[in-house]
Amino acid sequence: CFEVAVTRDKFPEKIPFRLTRMLINAMEVTGIEGIYRRTCESVMEVLHRHKDSVMAVLEAFVYDPLLNWRLIDAGR
Repeated sequence: CFEVAVTRDKFPEKIPFRLTRMLINAMEVTGIEGIYRRTCESVMEVLHRHKDSVMAVLEAFVYDPLLNWRLIDAGR
């Protein structure tokens, strides 16, 4: 349990939350095999189908100089 902080650099988390036992138990009787799995699969399918649109939106954030200026100003 405590070695998680040591290995975090080697294995960064891919999702913004941890799928703990408490969270799994709160997902009805089917756990992760119910609506959670179907929703994740649907989201991945939509992202894959529309990856060009998603990438176009995300690339705008990467190459937008105004975003960099706002971040620099916020740091002052």
